[in-house]
Amino acid sequence: MTKKIQIELQIPSESQSRDGAPYLEHGDFIKYCNANGVYANEEALKAYEKKGLLYPCIRVLYPGELLRRRFRASLPYSDGRYEIRDEWEPLITLENAIYYSTIWRPKEFKRVLDLGHPLDHALIGEHPFVTDPSKQKFKAWSRYKIIEGEYAGIKSIKSRAVQYYAAWKIFLLDELNKLNTDEHNRATGSKRGLGWSNNRLRPSSINEFYHFFRTTAAFSYRRYLLRINYFENTPHSEANWSEVVNKSENIAKLLFGNATYVNWIRYFRKLIDLYETFKGNNEFRLSEETKSYIRRTVVFLMHATANDFRKICKDVNGPYKKYLGIGMEDGVVVHAGCLEEMFPDKKWDLEQNVKDMLADELKKLNSILIENERVPNALCDQLFEELAEKPDGTALAAIRKIGKGYGDLGLWHDHEIWSGIGDLSIAVEVHGKEWIGGKTLEGVLLNLFAREAPDYKSLKKLTGIKHITDANTSAEFLEKLTLLESASQIPVDRRCGRHLLVAHLTRNYANHQKGLTEKTLKENLYKIYFALISTLFVIYAGYKKQ
Repeated sequence: MTKKIQIELQIPSESQSRDGAPYLEHGDFIKYCNANGVYANEEALKAYEKKGLLYPCIRVLYPGELLRRRFRASLPYSDGRYEIRDEWEPLITLENAIYYSTIWRPKEFKRVLDLGHPLDHALIGEHPFVTDPSKQKFKAWSRYKIIEGEYAGIKSIKSRAVQYYAAWKIFLLDELNKLNTDEHNRATGSKRGLGWSNNRLRPSSINEFYHFFRTTAAFSYRRYLLRINYFENTPHSEANWSEVVNKSENIAKLLFGNATYVNWIRYFRKLIDLYETFKGNNEFRLSEETKSYIRRTVVFLMHATANDFRKICKDVNGPYKKYLGIGMEDGVVVHAGCLEEMFPDKKWDLEQNVKDMLADELKKLNSILIENERVPNALCDQLFEELAEKPDGTALAAIRKIGKGYGDLGLWHDHEIWSGIGDLSIAVEVHGKEWIGGKTLEGVLLNLFAREAPDYKSLKKLTGIKHITDANTSAEFLEKLTLLESASQIPVDRRCGRHLLVAHLTRNYANHQKGLTEKTLKENLYKIYFALISTLFVIYAGYKKQ
């Protein structure tokens, strides 16, 4: 007896980035990276900044005297009060704005709704205590440290600088570590790894997408605040929600600015390539984090450009959807079809992967049927639209399942394919019972062809074999399938023809048996599949009286 083992991947909370926290202090950033399997410590961050490879996004510098006064105020014998100099007021205001930026009641919350994250606003506004490290000459982090005070004979050392990293810089750090495996030791002063190999560290390719990461993070943060404001501060009405949507669109368009859509699609492709790489390397936590950034980018572009998800997917795929899903454009790998697989829309997935298949099968069926028996081509689209509204459990879902059984690169999955055949045979019966009436597929076919010659009952008798549509074993099923294929007395050019018998036989066999595998499945798959699809079209045409 085979036991099933359920495997669960638990994602620690520290490994997940959040829309409401676009910036992390460097200690929290280190925890975030390590929780996702990306090696990080303070020495590494300092070394990469010194080499100009990875900067903090923002550095806030505190006056030493302010830190000393706060230290004294924190001592047990103090009343907790300390005097603030006028020149420190902008820093105190910034601290309060950061603290209250996600708390929906204080005035600071309303301010960030309009202006964005306090750190972003401070940097743009040339705040006296805020700097952009990428534009400053490097200064060793140790030089920011001061003795803020002493208590019980112990000196307290604190840094005047608070370094803020964006969560998305984890991808940059990961690539730097991987690119510089040997050199990583030299950069960080660590002795782990393979050793030193040359005198230069290689930069990350992700640096060129800095603007796109930052823009997406800024939008996600402000949209997050708008949603909080709606749920906490306003009546839940359609009008108020429309205001949230409108404000989100205005923010997205403002942030999009003069950027070109083509470059955003290139950035999208880079994110998807990161996702596929992490997934292929079994770096599941990083792949999930990348997926969250892809989701945020989808939402941003939908608001900024008014393009829907389908349009974005089409543009990301480019011309490569038809070529095994892989391509290269402007230096970035294109994984066509991956975006829609990450966030599947069932109806669209069916339109992309099933609709044309149905049309091809109807064309082949009509090429076989005599002229006055052919199924009108217009019924193909009607059938698809009717079933695609609620695709679960329908023939469309079964056809898609069979298609997936082949795999993206022609891989063959016996179980999935035969399971799809079983689902399709059941779906044909279920649809027939709904459209024509009857308790079983046989009842459906008897009702559909009760007054025509040949009727379905007579068609079965043409084989000369009793119970031609019953099979209890694979051998019996294959034997009867072969007989039906070779029986010249059974018409193939009529709606009431051989395909109905093959579909009926498959339905009865697939209902109780494990199915065909390997060679027998490969040899007989298409004839079984075509019979089921043909029967579906014939039943639907009868239902539509066409």
